Amino acid sequence: MGDAAFVGRYPVLERLEQALAAASNGIPQMIMIRGEPGFGKSALLSTFASRLERPPALTITCDESESMLPLAAIGQVLPATAIHDPFVAGGDLLQTLGRQQDAGTAVLLVDDTHLMDPGSTRALTFALRRLRVDRVLAVLTVRDDEIGRLPASLLRLCEGQGPQLRLPGLDDREVAELAMAVRGIALPARAVTRLREHTDGCPLHLKALLEELSPAELAAVEGPLPAPRSFSLLVLKSLSTASPEAQRLAEAAAVIGDRTDLEVLSQVAAVSDPLPGLEELQHIRVLRFRPRTASWNVQFEHPLVRMAIYDELGAATRRRLHEAAADLLGDAEGLDHRVSAATKPSEDLAVALEHRARERQSSGRLRMAAQDLLVAHKVSPRSERSSGRLVDAVDLLLLSGDITTALTVAAEIEPRTDLHALQIKARMAFLSGRIPLARELAEAVWHEATEAGPKAEMATLLAHLCLLADDGLHGYEWAERALASNGLDVRGSSTALALAAFSSWISGRPAQGLRALQALPDDPTVVPHDQQDEVRARGVLRMCADDLDGAMADLTASTTAQHDVAPFRLAAMACLSETQFRRGDWDGSVATAEQAISLVRDTEQHWLLANVHAVAALVPAARGQWQVAMDHVRRARTSAEQTRDAASVAYSGNAAVHLAMCRRDPNEALHECQSLITFPHESAAWQPGIFSWPVHWVDALVDLGRLDDAVEALATLRDVRTDVDVPSRMYALARVRGRLAVAHGHRAEAREWFETAVSARPDWPDALEFARAQADYGRFLRRRGERKSAIAHLNQAFDALTRLQATPLATTCYAELEAAGSAPRSDARSSGPHLTAQEQSVARLVAAGRTNQQVANELMLSIKTVGFHLEHVYDKLDLHSRSQLAAYYSRTPSPNTAAN
Repeated sequence: MGDAAFVGRYPVLERLEQALAAASNGIPQMIMIRGEPGFGKSALLSTFASRLERPPALTITCDESESMLPLAAIGQVLPATAIHDPFVAGGDLLQTLGRQQDAGTAVLLVDDTHLMDPGSTRALTFALRRLRVDRVLAVLTVRDDEIGRLPASLLRLCEGQGPQLRLPGLDDREVAELAMAVRGIALPARAVTRLREHTDGCPLHLKALLEELSPAELAAVEGPLPAPRSFSLLVLKSLSTASPEAQRLAEAAAVIGDRTDLEVLSQVAAVSDPLPGLEELQHIRVLRFRPRTASWNVQFEHPLVRMAIYDELGAATRRRLHEAAADLLGDAEGLDHRVSAATKPSEDLAVALEHRARERQSSGRLRMAAQDLLVAHKVSPRSERSSGRLVDAVDLLLLSGDITTALTVAAEIEPRTDLHALQIKARMAFLSGRIPLARELAEAVWHEATEAGPKAEMATLLAHLCLLADDGLHGYEWAERALASNGLDVRGSSTALALAAFSSWISGRPAQGLRALQALPDDPTVVPHDQQDEVRARGVLRMCADDLDGAMADLTASTTAQHDVAPFRLAAMACLSETQFRRGDWDGSVATAEQAISLVRDTEQHWLLANVHAVAALVPAARGQWQVAMDHVRRARTSAEQTRDAASVAYSGNAAVHLAMCRRDPNEALHECQSLITFPHESAAWQPGIFSWPVHWVDALVDLGRLDDAVEALATLRDVRTDVDVPSRMYALARVRGRLAVAHGHRAEAREWFETAVSARPDWPDALEFARAQADYGRFLRRRGERKSAIAHLNQAFDALTRLQATPLATTCYAELEAAGSAPRSDARSSGPHLTAQEQSVARLVAAGRTNQQVANELMLSIKTVGFHLEHVYDKLDLHSRSQLAAYYSRTPSPNTAAN
């Protein structure tokens, strides 16, 4: 088959060159190119790649036949290691792109993206979303009529980089160039127009006609033209000129698949000396091959070539070749060929696939195991066992966090009403945010099931649903039932224990919750993977009990060291962000919250959206970044309205109250408190250590002069039952009581309360609240005429607020200092070197001894981005080595944080 020179497409090539130049300056670029079938998208990528200097482009060619093979596409550009998880693969792709940048601008070309397998699509999206300052250009092609197959997340990502490019048909000038390139003939202008109109300028059809017709037929300006033959006929015509040995090699390669080992290919084709036949196939542009160290690697020129040959095979030939491949490749790889050779349902094949699925499941390759079960369902005779395999496949997809695929596949089990199917439906409803349906299904299974396993699983799910409903008492009961059933494995028991601990806390028994986890080792890094839910639960409870150092240890170990996207891991990341906020590590808090939001969106675990967006609003609200904070609050509220669970309502409401108070709008704060005040007093919404809104509620009443209401609100808070004293609530209310005493004119009482509020230093558990206490006390002292003491407290507040970059409160504090006749000290007016959120995260991990590669893995950034941020950290802090950075952090917790 002739390979015509590339013509036309000059505006598109120019746009790609411009994008390459921008990427070379550290501005990552993503271009999506659309076009109808045969309009030259693949040729465009090939031509662009040929013009590149070092490093060569990373090219992914997506294949319809591999669209259901887990991570088949992304594996083309990753190191030859076992890849089982899209998010791990996405991280590996980031590192690969980073290594490419050592030699220049990295270029990633993805041809026929719509044919990419779902896992590779997720990995690609995951990696591209995390490019910040990388010298990377990604070019993706997609057929016009297939763009709907791309996930919305990838489309949004592409749209955010600019307009899509569309390949039109060739114009008359370009058709004339193509005729000269393919046949070496100059056609009359009217003949060119005739060809263009007949083919609509489609390069594929034009090439077909230019190959097939005589010069006289092409040069004619009148009369009908034959219909363009299909691409398959063109391939088969070229192949028919080859020798029988070459044809057998092409057929065997079509069966085995792309990137075939030469020795295996020759045996399947029954050709003793394959090199002459391969030379023929290379000449007619069917196959190409490259010598490797131990063998030769054979590839098709284009996936369509392979499919054209494969589809033409007769049933008997196809079966014979697949059986030969199965015999040669052994049980593992050969199983797939035995499946392809099957002409009727086979329970033996289904059992073999099921066995391989269990092996893959036991080694953690859940998506591959699910794929085996899906195929087993298709090849087995229709029976209860066959349906059960489909249900098991959906179960594994849910466990792996692949909610989207699970929902798609689950449509086939919708008519089923057996208990196993209902279990899966209940879990899908929960993870996709359909909480009422999840409860209904889980309760149905619980009441009907007789075996311990299903009852325990549904009891665990019901405990989680009670937690979301802010019903700690019943949540604890369900968790205890799950544990008592003896139907849980180690991981399931860990989850049930975590839920029991959470439920104890939100029902006013935090001490009991912590006691339930006391068997855990103090060092969270030595806890096995299948007990991580307990570590996460302990980290959350420690944060709520103001043990922020312990919380940081648990939450960091159980989130950054794991690559899974289990629900509790993502919830723990949100809690880690809040812990960082309370400690005063605000840049770290922002970075963690952004990562949590990204993972929640990637895995479509909608029930967590309100939580992560509410936490993400804390820092920008306190810093006066109103639009950013409002956007997070809006998203949290939208999610809460969709899921309608109490926990989401409480998280979104708490964030709204926090924002209103940061904006000094007590009326709005009281308005936002109304939906929270209606919660039962034994619920999590009122418990100290979880939400800050109760303190803001009283604060707002004092601001508005509603002093009697403030007194009544304080009495209400005293009635909230808890078996642990939480210092953060106690000190914060001491500050508010001081303000209330000032408003009543009880100055001696106010002084006592303020002294209590500021006495917690250096053990104050909330950096922002401590700065507020210092500022309020300083304001009180200034009005009492105690200028020297007032300035001392106001300066402490101003220093802390400035380091936190809490601009609104810092501005108010500065005004108080001016009124006291003392402008801030020169060193207090500067927050010192300011690191961005990403720089702060990178700096902390490097100071802790991580390598750049480890930092890239933990933060899921490219290693190039890590290096870029580290260079900026060194410049801003005037440091020159990792040891100096570690020493700096040993003296100063964070260049952007307030001292505790």
